[in-house]
Amino acid sequence: MHARTIPDGIEHLEALAHGLLDVTTSRSSKWVRMPKPMSYYLDAPSISTDGEKHGQFIADAIASADSIMDFTGIDIVGVVLDQAPRRFPLGIAFIGDDYWSFEADGHKMTDGFTLMHPIFNIDTVVAHEILHNLGLVDLYDGSVNGIASPDPRDRFVGEFGTMGNSRGHSPELFGWEQWILDWIPDDDVACVTTGSQEITLSAVSTTSGTRLAFVPLGANRFAAFEVRAQHGLDNPPQSGVLPYVVSPDTPTAQGPIRIPPTRDPLVMDPLQVGSQWVMEGVAVEVLSGSGTSYRVRVHTEVPKAIAPGPVQGLRSSPSARGIAVTWSAPLARGWAEISGYEYRVGTGRWTSTSKTAVTVKAIKRGSTARVQVRAINEVGSGAVTSISLARK
Repeated sequence: MHARTIPDGIEHLEALAHGLLDVTTSRSSKWVRMPKPMSYYLDAPSISTDGEKHGQFIADAIASADSIMDFTGIDIVGVVLDQAPRRFPLGIAFIGDDYWSFEADGHKMTDGFTLMHPIFNIDTVVAHEILHNLGLVDLYDGSVNGIASPDPRDRFVGEFGTMGNSRGHSPELFGWEQWILDWIPDDDVACVTTGSQEITLSAVSTTSGTRLAFVPLGANRFAAFEVRAQHGLDNPPQSGVLPYVVSPDTPTAQGPIRIPPTRDPLVMDPLQVGSQWVMEGVAVEVLSGSGTSYRVRVHTEVPKAIAPGPVQGLRSSPSARGIAVTWSAPLARGWAEISGYEYRVGTGRWTSTSKTAVTVKAIKRGSTARVQVRAINEVGSGAVTSISLARK
């Protein structure tokens, strides 16, 4: 089982570190029997999340393996369960201290983790648990069960980050996490404290350039910006600039990092070129870029509101009731919330709607009509986007 879990997990962990971490492993040569039945350690259906009971489990595993394994020089102890009859969750980390530590072969150890059936072949889980031992916290919502689809546990960071959804599309660590681990040096972090600043951001999956920009929000909270690209371990739906808020004092699994949502529990995809975004009194606009490099302008104060830009993705399709016309919000929202939309057919009057879809009925067979759509914010109406409809 070790061969089916640990090596791939270590390889994934080292890939996350981009060459800045070299992990050496040692393993027992055979399975060992615990001194107590599993029911003693279980907090059904899992290994107990109670720190002392989990610590006792690892301590007993160390004692049981001490005769066949040399623990000298070991920093983190991982216990891999055999294929037990119960169905366990993925894994759990143990963070020790001077009060709770392990000792074997005259060597003291404070950290460990347990991997549980059926996590075999899920290498990101191994990396996730070891990253706990290195000091990172859970980014998923630990207050809910992952039963529905989309998974409500993903409402804070979606499928970004190994400490969020460890099997998501973009497991690279957040720039903030890499900075904490010293895998991004201070020189590659931009801190914007006043005014506006233009910054060229490199993707967090790269190894050079500015990979994190942040603005202090007060009360030990920060607005952060980074590039997520279809590069390295990441494969987001689209490359671009990802905004998020960091609250380091927020406990694990309660949202210490939060990406703005599109609708609960979905978080937004990275921002594209031309996008403007406002987040807790801080603003960012994506000026240019593609692939792994984007140019942004970060504002510590939101610029004065202006009319919004054109709506995106205007398209039409036949429907049972006529012709359906759909669109999405403009990239440039004019530094204000979009309050609604207006549309008109031909030279008719403008009609208001709060939706991003309408059905056009009054087009005669064999004729065409032009439909125009514009977004509205507190300043007024934005640029017009049009599409021609034809009914055969």
